[in-house]
Amino acid sequence: MATIQQALWYHVTNTAAVQALISSRMYPAGDVPQGTALPYVTYFRVEQEHHRHYGGGSGFNRAVFSIDCYAATAKEADAVYDAVKDALDNYTGNMGEAGATVDVRGAFLETDGDSYNEPTDGSQRGTAVVGSVYVVWYVEQ
Repeated sequence: MATIQQALWYHVTNTAAVQALISSRMYPAGDVPQGTALPYVTYFRVEQEHHRHYGGGSGFNRAVFSIDCYAATAKEADAVYDAVKDALDNYTGNMGEAGATVDVRGAFLETDGDSYNEPTDGSQRGTAVVGSVYVVWYVEQ
């Protein structure tokens, strides 16, 4: 059984448009390897709700993910953001690799925005970032 994080990573990185831009350079936030080439994507689960009923757990869950697209230019960050959005927004169905999927009832873009990280290495170039928040409703299997 896949976790929702594993399923999300597999789904996004196995989408042709995303692969063309970042290959498989999508990492849990804080786990980006030193020297990783731009562009890349980070993600983390902000929160998760486990819905219950009087008999116990229902298996129905709501997870909120923060997904950030990093690139050398705003145009490139926007392209990565668009590819991720096309892969996730309004998605329903099984997510993940064969034999380890999650039954996603709906994934929806909630908010997004742009930012810029100033250079920290003495160079003249910072990093353009497009951040987004997705809500994913799914059933544990």
